[in-house]
Amino acid sequence: MNRRRNYRRLTWHDRSIIMNMSKAAKSQKDIAQALGVSIATVSRELRRNVSIYGYVAIIAELLARIRRCLVKRRFKITPSILDIIKEYLHKKWSPECIANTVLKTKLCCQTIYNHIRNNPELAKLLFFKRRYRTRGSTSVRGQILNRVSIEERPAIVDERLRYGDFEGDLIVGKNHKGAMLTLVERKSKYLFAAKLESKNAEETCNAIGSTLEGIKARTLTLDNGKEFARHEKLKECLGVDVYFAHPYCPHERGLSENTNRLLRRYFPKKTDLRKVRKDELECAVSELNSRPRKCLNWKTPNDFLKYLIPTSAAAPMGA
Repeated sequence: MNRRRNYRRLTWHDRSIIMNMSKAAKSQKDIAQALGVSIATVSRELRRNVSIYGYVAIIAELLARIRRCLVKRRFKITPSILDIIKEYLHKKWSPECIANTVLKTKLCCQTIYNHIRNNPELAKLLFFKRRYRTRGSTSVRGQILNRVSIEERPAIVDERLRYGDFEGDLIVGKNHKGAMLTLVERKSKYLFAAKLESKNAEETCNAIGSTLEGIKARTLTLDNGKEFARHEKLKECLGVDVYFAHPYCPHERGLSENTNRLLRRYFPKKTDLRKVRKDELECAVSELNSRPRKCLNWKTPNDFLKYLIPTSAAAPMGA
């Protein structure tokens, strides 16, 4: 599918609708549906073209036109720029991340991708490839007693307007031996991780408890693995509401899936996770939390850590 074919610039009329619906406290999802565009388009418009007076259609239109007039000419890849690209590719940064944070207006990410495509050595440093998943299967993976469906999760969690909503998952090692627990905060994208010796439900529960102990956690969304069977203990000890995605619907925990893919760059599949040292995991997590993200307007998850400072200590998990 050619996504570019569906692209269109927002018009003055579109911006008037955005302004009026924003004043009426409508969600970005509602505005996007009214305009027939993606939520990302609305989010980007509200972020880029807001003024000291809030979002005003005429000001937003002027800012957009000025930005188009001030677009700077892109530069070609020089040896010095190539050295910078190589340096950050080795740090496992994406070309888009490099273009928007390190090189900024000097180079667009597509130019970097085009250069990498013709350079086999650089191509080896890229990790992501397009993958396709089957969604919406009605199969049941095990049984978890008293599980609460994601359908009952508060709508505010989908809006990502507050801190403290987490997604959790396990990364399993070679031959299903050894595992890593990953917990990602939905708004800041901040990653917490812990090494596990097995996928035992009790060990997983204790690891979640010790990781989130004292953290300002509101909700936790998990998949249907039996390792999360002790979810009621989590709610009792941490005061966090636990929800489960539908079976075989990883897109309902997209942030967790994407973060696991980033962590797999450090610990590829078929890695014996039992041999991974704690300091190695901490180093990988630290690098990911220091990596600028497009969805955070090229800030890092570390920049938002202060919002996760605990308001009160959680109950111990060993009880």
